[in-house]
Amino acid sequence: MAETKKQAVGWRESIGELTEYYLKNSKDEKKVKKINKRINKKATIITWFIIICLVLLIGIILYTYMTQVSIKPLKLKTDELKIVKEYTEICLGNVLDNSLFIAAKQGGYIWPETTIETPFGNTSIGAAKKETSEMQISKYITNKLPSCLNNYSFFQEKGLVIKQGLLVLKTIIGENNINAIVTMPVKIVDNSSNVQVVQFTKEKEIRLGKLIQYAKEVLEYDDVGLSYLSTLDVNTTIIKQDNNIVYVFEDENSLVKDAKYLFMFAKEVE
Repeated sequence: MAETKKQAVGWRESIGELTEYYLKNSKDEKKVKKINKRINKKATIITWFIIICLVLLIGIILYTYMTQVSIKPLKLKTDELKIVKEYTEICLGNVLDNSLFIAAKQGGYIWPETTIETPFGNTSIGAAKKETSEMQISKYITNKLPSCLNNYSFFQEKGLVIKQGLLVLKTIIGENNINAIVTMPVKIVDNSSNVQVVQFTKEKEIRLGKLIQYAKEVLEYDDVGLSYLSTLDVNTTIIKQDNNIVYVFEDENSLVKDAKYLFMFAKEVE
């Protein structure tokens, strides 16, 4: 009987130990599950982060490539247009020089109403108003500039397709300079893009405005003495011819085609 009691006590202890073991293992398993759940959650976040980074990286690469592809032709066209602009303004400068040379010989006129012959060539009787000179120089350049540009044939022979619009020109004569402003749309055309320049300008440091003013003062006075002429900041030559006096102003401060600017006009003497 005593033996049986001992066995029963032993079994109870064994069952208690076994129960304690299972309870302990059950708690560890829950901890493991929690840890695994956290690891899986972090892994999912990292995976999505990597995917998003890859998508952004691919997007940046594609954007950079497409931008470079589109910018290169545009930059090329812009550089070509810059050369076309410089070419146009060189032509404008040459034609402007020619107009200033003609105007200087004829009292500011391109097309004087009345002329006389002089040792320096024909000149006008009287001098142009500044506004008249501006208008005639503008007309001269408008007529002559297209011949110089020659429809941009030089560039078209190189494969550029150039279209030009209507030419509108404005000349501004100041005391110490003269500006020619051309408004004329010029486009370089291809299948990918159209780039254009609209305005071209050329400035010359020619004192045409001041010389016209000097001529006006000389023409207004019946008798212009040497004392007055000596006050002008130009060299003056006087030529008497029949019933006319020819005045030649030599301006060292103005150069046309690397030569001193000679402004000439005639005054009728009664």
